[in-house]
Parts: sequence; C-alpha cells; structure tokens
Amino acid sequence: MRTIGDRRSVVALGAAALAVASLVPRRGAAQTAGAAEQRLVQAAASGQLTALREALAAGASPDAVDADGRTALMRAATGGHEALARALVAAGAVAQTRDREGRSAADHARAAGHGDLAAWLEIQKP
Repeated sequence: MRTIGDRRSVVALGAAALAVASLVPRRGAAQTAGAAEQRLVQAAASGQLTALREALAAGASPDAVDADGRTALMRAATGGHEALARALVAAGAVAQTRDREGRSAADHARAAGHGDLAAWLEIQKP
C-alpha cells in the first residue's frame, strides 16, 4: 500500500474513513428490519398479536407498509383486529396515513364492516 504524507496524515485519514464507515447502515441490519416489517404486516393482517409485538420488538416500524402501500394498521383495521390496531397506535402508528387510493385505516375498517373500530381510529391523534 502506498502512503502519502507523514504517518500522522495516514492515521488521520484512517480514522476519518472509519468514522464515515460507521455512518453507513449495515446490510444485515437493513435486511433484518425489512423482514421484521414484513412479519409485522402479516401479523396485523392475520390477527396475531404475539407475532406483531415480536416484530415491533425486532425493530419494525409501526407504520410499515405492504407491497400495495397499505400500512399494518390498515391491514389490522380491515380484519377488525382491534387489539392489534390499539397496539400499533400505542407503538406510534399514524392512523391518518393514507394508502395509494387515499383511504385511511378508518376507511378500511368501515368498508369491512367494523364501524366501532373505524370510529376509534378517526379520533386518534398523530
């Protein structure tokens, strides 16, 4: 390896490179978070509260979206899974988020016949 300048310059450049490298997200961490978010959305859709809590504990965003642009909260609302919807909101999910078609979690709940859940979602503050 060629070096330019004196030893102190090389050490300083090495330290700067390490500092920059520490700012770059690790590939494994991003993949783990992505997998946790997929598990979160699946758990929300299928009404699995334990799996939902595990995905949140693994670092999934409470506002994770599926391939169709629907949030985990929208999926829980569609299924009428009130306990999961409450857990997601408590974890920080934003009930006012809209999907690609402009519908909120409350809209999804109402369309699926879950009026009480829709009413609760409408009064949640971001």
